[in-house]
Amino acid sequence: MRAQKTMYWAFDQYINFYAKFSKPFTYTLITDSVTMDNGKRLPTCKALLHFETTNNEEILVKVGISAVDIDGTRKNVESEITDWDFDKVRQNARNAWNKYLSKIDITTQDKNDKTIFYTALYHSAISPNLFTDTDGRYLGMDLQVHQGDTINPIYTVFSLWDTFRALHPLMTIIDPDLNNQFINSLIKKHQEGGIFPMWDLASNYTGTMIGYHAAPVIVDAYMKGYRNFDVKEAYNACLRAAEYDTTGIKCPPLVLPHLMPKAKFYKNSIGYIPCDRENESVAKALEYAYDDWCISVFADAMGDFENKAKYERFAKAYEFYFDKLTRFMRGLDSEGEWRTPFNPRSSTHRNDDYCEGTAWQWTWFVPHDVEGLVNLMGGEEAFVSKLDSLFTVDSTLEGEMTSSDISGLIDNTRMVTNQAIMLSIFIIM
Repeated sequence: MRAQKTMYWAFDQYINFYAKFSKPFTYTLITDSVTMDNGKRLPTCKALLHFETTNNEEILVKVGISAVDIDGTRKNVESEITDWDFDKVRQNARNAWNKYLSKIDITTQDKNDKTIFYTALYHSAISPNLFTDTDGRYLGMDLQVHQGDTINPIYTVFSLWDTFRALHPLMTIIDPDLNNQFINSLIKKHQEGGIFPMWDLASNYTGTMIGYHAAPVIVDAYMKGYRNFDVKEAYNACLRAAEYDTTGIKCPPLVLPHLMPKAKFYKNSIGYIPCDRENESVAKALEYAYDDWCISVFADAMGDFENKAKYERFAKAYEFYFDKLTRFMRGLDSEGEWRTPFNPRSSTHRNDDYCEGTAWQWTWFVPHDVEGLVNLMGGEEAFVSKLDSLFTVDSTLEGEMTSSDISGLIDNTRMVTNQAIMLSIFIIM
């Protein structure tokens, strides 16, 4: 048994593990050290296990983890793996994956296409991760142990910047009950930590990426009729996430400026986000506009017409960033001037006006008002011509610290396509 606290991406990540072997052993402790980036050496300790075995004898080990405590790990192992039947455990795992993958059936003669499709569907089930122990306990966003239940478990690792576009809309189609559990988890995180996470890890706020994308996840489910959650609490939490307010948030001081960036203050007070005062201003502004549109839809459904009008107005803020001369979304400084010099293929990873993309990709991110974007570009013909050029222009990135997360123009533009798919589903439903 072992309890371990790690600190890197998550400042307070607690991992407890319990391992049970199929036969006794003796052990030898081996001490060593590792050299850190700063030159310091940290001591390490490993255990070398010794077993008395016959020729080709197999030794089995059961391992469980918990963020709560050692007792939680032991209970998880004992309740989930009750015996030493390895083939049974393997078959149970296979059955569980087949059950999930069978949610969608495809017909194709191309084996490679089928493999690619079901590999992608498999990837869709990797996270969020179950975070509730078999006794119902879990570590909350306040880093306190809470007693919940296994019927309504808590999940973690909501990489919402990645998943709000397509994963959660997919869940409303193939597993709406699971998506409702995800939403209930997000609401709990808001209640325990003070705000929705942007990307939580082991009940830690990380402040990673941008936007407040719990809002579109919730509104998408609500508008499709999946409402097995506290709707009023969810609505208030969406409003909280959209406003600039640093109070009552339980996170490390270094995380707070990322979790609650001043970009929200500028957006709500002066109507746009100056690029000389806020990093990734264009990307934040465009995603905020979409999130605010979702909140306006939610407000309308809740009969809150004052906030409906307010967030409808915020949803139009994308218009500030469109430069009719270059026909790209561009950074606008505090004096109302375009940032210069401007290169739509320029990239400085996580340190420019965009987020893991360029002006070529981010210019298209107006999924809630495609007609408005078409009009900005000069009409349908001009819009289509610009969109076609995305497939033919030079996709070489320029800059000294180009983003490794950008692999050509089309690859990252998939986020626009995915969002358009989500929007079409939203409207059809």
